[in-house]
Formats: sequence, C-alpha cells, structure tokens
Amino acid sequence: MDKKQHKDIEQYGHKNERVDMLSVKRHVEKIVTALYMVTGVILSDKHLRERLRFLGIQLISHTYSLDSRSKEQVVIDIGHAEYDIAEINALLEVSVTLGFITDMNFNILHTELNKLVRQIESVSHTAQFTRLWFDDGAGDRKSTRLNSSHTDISRMPSSA
Repeated sequence: MDKKQHKDIEQYGHKNERVDMLSVKRHVEKIVTALYMVTGVILSDKHLRERLRFLGIQLISHTYSLDSRSKEQVVIDIGHAEYDIAEINALLEVSVTLGFITDMNFNILHTELNKLVRQIESVSHTAQFTRLWFDDGAGDRKSTRLNSSHTDISRMPSSA
C-alpha cells in the first residue's frame, strides 16, 4: 500500500469515527436533558437529585473529551463514562423503588443508558482499531506504560 492510499484510508477511518462520536454526543445530550426533566420532580431528596444531575454533567464531559485525547486517556475516559452510566442506572433504580420517579421514566432512561453503553463500546473499538492499525510508531512510547500507579502530579522544586 502506498502512502497516498494509506492516508486516504486513515482519513476515512477518522471521518467515520467522528460521525460515530457525534451520534454518541447527541445521545448523551438527550439522555442528560431527560435526566434533568425526570429529576425535577424529586423534591424530597435533594442529594439524590443533585447527584444524578452531577453524574449527567460528568457524562457529558467524559464523552465530549474523547476525540481530543491520547489513546490511553480515551480508555480512561470511556471507563469513567461507563462507570457514570452504571451509577446513574443504580440511582434511578433507587428512585423508582422509592416512588420518586415513574416506572415509565425509569424504563426509558434505563433503556437509553444501556444503548449508550453499547454505542460507546462500539465507537471505542472502532477508534482503537483505527488508531492501532495506522499507528506508524512515531507516537510517544512512554505514554503506553500508563497504569493506575501513575498519577498526574506536578513536580515541586526541591527547595519548596
């Protein structure tokens, strides 16, 4: 495969990936809007309402940052988004059990959140395949060794 064909395929892969990310972002926006509307009726438990809304905002942040991150950070952000979705689902289940939200609203949000997980997983597999397939080895190799024991701590001068 010559360089022009390689470049055409790479652009095509990234273009499709962006379209998929756009649909994920739109889906997240709709879910979070519905979440805000549904939690608007939770008047007796402010903490539950605020936590659900906070998780919705976090979900937006994690999905909107996906296409501007390194491969390692994308994996981390996808994990965070999936964790947020799991926590939202659990809190919605508590809300419906306590009678704060209707079964219908719970079922709609639960179904849409599960669809979103599948969408995110699909996009992440596509993104990883595209990036790994066309990686020419010119990337930063140190960043591939990221693990949970590494933290992002800025260095302080020794005299501080």
